[in-house]
Amino acid sequence: MIEVVGKILNPLRAGEEELLVSASKFASVPNSISLTSTAFEDGGHIPALYTVEAGDISPPLAWTHVPPATRELILLVEDYDAPFPHPLMHLLVYSIPPNSAGFAEGCLPSKHDPTERPGVLLGRNSMHHQRYDGPAPIPGHGPHHYVFELLAMAETTLFDAVPDRSAFLNAIKDKTVLATGVLTGTYER
Repeated sequence: MIEVVGKILNPLRAGEEELLVSASKFASVPNSISLTSTAFEDGGHIPALYTVEAGDISPPLAWTHVPPATRELILLVEDYDAPFPHPLMHLLVYSIPPNSAGFAEGCLPSKHDPTERPGVLLGRNSMHHQRYDGPAPIPGHGPHHYVFELLAMAETTLFDAVPDRSAFLNAIKDKTVLATGVLTGTYER
């Protein structure tokens, strides 16, 4: 029955143009950070271990070519195929030190291990959790694209409360983004 709903909703998708890195603010920002994963190639299939159907743990991520003037890195994961007006945000991590080189597999809080990690500041994702929530597309809805977006910020971002997508977008609207890195994985049920 749920697959029938997925097929009915198939034409409804937020769209790639709704991604954070697709906003006009980013039109002149270089996509010069190399963002990779040993778990899947850019454009490739995300293994079930990193989805709601299995371990639901965060995949390993690595990055290079962060601009020297970077004061903070921010990582988001958005699903632009979700049948909503805006992409579903599966993860928001901010205040990442600019000299960091990535995250090891499973190092971010998840459903199975919600333990807070020292030095990791998490915003509230679209499911209202402060954790990584892996891919969980509606069965029958077709393939979904999960876009990992890394932002190099020229200044740090401060929040009065735990930010959600809207508060985050509002906080960075007047801040300088030096560069981005994008990695896309797909998943379908």
